[in-house]
Amino acid sequence: MSAREILGLLLLVAGVILMPFTFWLSYRWFIPALALIAVGAPLFYSARVMRKEEEIAKESSGRSDPSRPDIPLVGDVRGFPGHRAFDSSPGNDADGE
Repeated sequence: MSAREILGLLLLVAGVILMPFTFWLSYRWFIPALALIAVGAPLFYSARVMRKEEEIAKESSGRSDPSRPDIPLVGDVRGFPGHRAFDSSPGNDADGE
């Protein structure tokens, strides 16, 4: 975990822990608790997204064609109802011939 991700997680957890006590202590604690959540959540999420993008970039750098993703296109996806991927051989007809 990066420092940005740890800081975001700490702020987010502190805000979530403080939130139930805001009405018990004072309603004025509600604003700082929301501020902690509002700052911590984007920090944590953006750090995770950046790390994931770096991992995808590292994986794609090993491929021969980095412009083509490994994600299958809609027409390439197998297993949907109505798609006969396993019945494509000529000796395996549905009417038993």
